[in-house]
Amino acid sequence: MGSDGWTEVARRAGMTPAEVAALVVLLLGAVSLTVVVWWNGTDRSPGPGQAPIAIVGAGDAGSTTAPADRTSGQDAGADDPPAPGSDPTATVVVDVAGLVLRPGLVELPAGSRVADALVAAGGAVDPADTSVLNLARILVDGEQVVVTDGTAPPPVAAGPGGGPDGPTLLADGRLDLNAATVEDLQSLPGVGPVTAERIVARRDELGGFSDVVQLLEVSGIGPARFADLESRVGV
Repeated sequence: MGSDGWTEVARRAGMTPAEVAALVVLLLGAVSLTVVVWWNGTDRSPGPGQAPIAIVGAGDAGSTTAPADRTSGQDAGADDPPAPGSDPTATVVVDVAGLVLRPGLVELPAGSRVADALVAAGGAVDPADTSVLNLARILVDGEQVVVTDGTAPPPVAAGPGGGPDGPTLLADGRLDLNAATVEDLQSLPGVGPVTAERIVARRDELGGFSDVVQLLEVSGIGPARFADLESRVGV
């Protein structure tokens, strides 16, 4: 309807043009409100057989990677091969002798300890005394582990090419403190790698031990520990 038509309507209704304009604005507002109420009250969930509409954010634009693919990508390193230089199949062979159920050769994974060798040999039998052994010591391929009754010092664990009568033993079978290596010292009860290295370091400082009582000068060896070692070592 043109402006002349609205003027004619206003004249017949006895309304001024300003009143007509206000009425039009009011009608448009009412229509807009009706549309909003209808839109909010309408159920727009997908009906049977209809797929929901996926809303893709700007960050996902152009991405076609499925969630399953992303998950598999995160787990791709789960079965990575071992680091170079590590050999999970390496083994050591040691001779377990003395008071065990099955004396003889046993094959164990590299890095196994004296305790593992005893288990592989069936365990100690009476009257064995395993307290004289360092059960936590890591085994060396080709060595011998001897289980005794504790009345005499056990032979020093011998590595490849060595033996119980090696140069680290005195004539009476005691370990020679002035010739023993760090590995030899770890065969003593209660002596681990750190204490063994401290014994060697103190020996170097003194230019050699003159008496076994000098072990008390080594950090980590107190009267109780020394009492366990005194009959097993000499100079």
